[in-house]
Amino acid sequence: MGKPKFKQLVKYSVDLPKVKLTGYVTQTILSGSMSKVCKEQNYCFLNNRPIDMPKKMKVVFNELYKQYNTSMSPVLILSLLVEDNNYDINASPDKREVFLKNEKEVIDGLRAHLSDFFEDI
Repeated sequence: MGKPKFKQLVKYSVDLPKVKLTGYVTQTILSGSMSKVCKEQNYCFLNNRPIDMPKKMKVVFNELYKQYNTSMSPVLILSLLVEDNNYDINASPDKREVFLKNEKEVIDGLRAHLSDFFEDI
């Protein structure tokens, strides 16, 4: 990711049930070389451990982002701080696939918050 991409990132933060999500998301209105990027770039961490972004979370980000920018997917750099008893990291041998125990609550809260967030950027 070069400097032009970082200039297009907006800080994102939300407190969800038993999960604090912070990070950066690309703006919905882009300029320069960023508007030509179509490769999906997601970086996700759970309690500072790199993971594959949970599929439903990725779907929510992409679905809501595409309402404001249909030509590309968002660039996401996210950190999830999750209470110890609220996730299962033993879903795959490499520990990159994670399941949140309260996934429905988190996804519903994320969907509501992202709608307002994308309206404002």
